[in-house]
Amino acid sequence: LIFFTYLYYPTFYGLQVAPEKSILLPTAHDEPPLKLNIFKGMFQLPSSFIFNTEAEEVLVLDRFHVHKKMRETIGMGMELLDQPDPAVFRKRHNIRSKFFLYAGRIDGGKGLEELFRFFSFYKEENPASGGLQLILIGKLGMKLPKDPSIRYIGFVDEAEKLSAMGGAIATMQPSQMESLSIVTLESFSVGTPVIANANSRVLVDHCRKANAGFYYRDFEEFEGIMNLVLEDRTLARGMGVNGKRYIKANYGWEKLLAQYELALRSTARPPQGIADSRSNEQLGNEVRKEPALGSDATEKEQKPDSPPQSYSPQDPEPLVQTEQIDTDEAVAVSDKSGPEVETIQNPETEEPQPDTPVLTTDSNDDPDSSGEVGSPDSSHLPNFYRGSPSPRPHETVQSGSSKSGIDKDSVESDPKSEESDELEKEET
Repeated sequence: LIFFTYLYYPTFYGLQVAPEKSILLPTAHDEPPLKLNIFKGMFQLPSSFIFNTEAEEVLVLDRFHVHKKMRETIGMGMELLDQPDPAVFRKRHNIRSKFFLYAGRIDGGKGLEELFRFFSFYKEENPASGGLQLILIGKLGMKLPKDPSIRYIGFVDEAEKLSAMGGAIATMQPSQMESLSIVTLESFSVGTPVIANANSRVLVDHCRKANAGFYYRDFEEFEGIMNLVLEDRTLARGMGVNGKRYIKANYGWEKLLAQYELALRSTARPPQGIADSRSNEQLGNEVRKEPALGSDATEKEQKPDSPPQSYSPQDPEPLVQTEQIDTDEAVAVSDKSGPEVETIQNPETEEPQPDTPVLTTDSNDDPDSSGEVGSPDSSHLPNFYRGSPSPRPHETVQSGSSKSGIDKDSVESDPKSEESDELEKEET
């Protein structure tokens, strides 16, 4: 689920439906609604963010502290078109003098009142500017000053807008609240520099990174920029070339689509239960492949050459142990007439054969003797779902286990040991 713009009803309530698989493109800028407490909880809901600019990302991180969320800064793609013909716009609207251009919604929230004051005052202070004009295109939403040098054209189509940008000395961007500024990118794409408000971090970043724009904080800086671009046309054209290069390097659709695809794939979650079912299936296959300890298959695999045990009529019957000795106790059996018997700890319930010495092994001696089934294969899951395999629990292989790494047939019996065993049996 992808939501555009934090401010509206569909985003606020839509993020509550399935936040674990929601992506928010907030298009945020420093404005009063962003400071409302109602949005503090909403910005904690989405699983990831996509920002238009680094300045927007910093703003959201400072305000809502979503540093642990997955996020990416991408923006919007722009197409580099052929250089528009400025004569088309000039001829249609009978514009014969130099002009600066403002394109977009025309209302007080865009910083236009300050721009109108600065431009009118500049004309008064610089009579040599002659018939210099400020041309406005877009939807009108405010009252315009009675200044003949500030001229409103109206709403124009896309081709005419680009023709106007191509013929302007520079494009004005007086707004303080921008998350991307499409007009700035469009102006760069046709080779026209931008004069922006220095209170907008987004616009300042564009001007600095592209080296294709100026920004002002007060009238003195505004006046200096105006004089510079009017007097040095070579500088203005060079900055226009920089703007085109900036758009091609950072806002080409081919590059941005790959970034969007990567961001969406990284945020994607597999349907609940699929990962667990696959893991259990893999684990079941592993268990079926591993024979159980003490099974016939294991004994055949571990002791292929071990001869079967049998008793001849002359051999004494094997003793049956009926009492389990406690682990913490050691029983020493001694007799005046017989030799001392060795202490036995943790005897097996199954009595060893008379002619076969008892072997006690530990699973640490044989790395393959743990009998633990390997961790299930997780290659089918995305990278961030793969965890490190849990350590195998320690399993002790008891005496007489078929998993012993020692070949019992290769151990030679000691005659003295056999005699001692016979005496022990008689004593018992």
